Amino acid sequence: MADKMLSPFQRGHFVAYTTTRQDGPIVLGCNGSEASIRAITAASRLTGGPADIILVCAIRAPSPPPRPTRLHDALKAEAYLLTDRATVDEVLRRSTEAALVAGLRPLAALYLHGDPVRVLLSTAERYQSPTIIAGMNGQSPSRLNRRLARRLPSDVALIATDGTTHLRSRSASTTHKHNQTKAWRAVHRPANA
Repeated sequence: MADKMLSPFQRGHFVAYTTTRQDGPIVLGCNGSEASIRAITAASRLTGGPADIILVCAIRAPSPPPRPTRLHDALKAEAYLLTDRATVDEVLRRSTEAALVAGLRPLAALYLHGDPVRVLLSTAERYQSPTIIAGMNGQSPSRLNRRLARRLPSDVALIATDGTTHLRSRSASTTHKHNQTKAWRAVHRPANA
């Protein structure tokens, strides 16, 4: 059945559905969007069952605390809900719930300050992760996914998914060792798409 799931992607690449085997936890980027939730649920299918994951939410720059308003006074003890931290906590809570429902084992749910590409790469290095999974909208990798693929070490795979189509970034060797490019290939796309 898996051999029949062939699909074209950019420049005529064809590849059959394969599962992602791992030697360490998978790093999953999450930002609260539907694309990131679909990527989390797709991670279970990609790994072929339960897998250890690290959920990471990257925050570009902390904003200054809001000045107290009447709304803060009205909410009293729940005024923390108006902070950026409460929003990030909610994103991580929803992502953790989606991971548990999908049968994944979240080892950590982190929010880190910095550029999302640097945050995901440093988290993968810190936890010795063989794979980073990130969501995408549409049928092609997002700008963030392309930036991440360019900076990815050769021993870490990047899978960009919209929940049904899974694209894996891999090094495409050229004639010069220092001139390596990244090529995206389809890992899985449903037969009826």
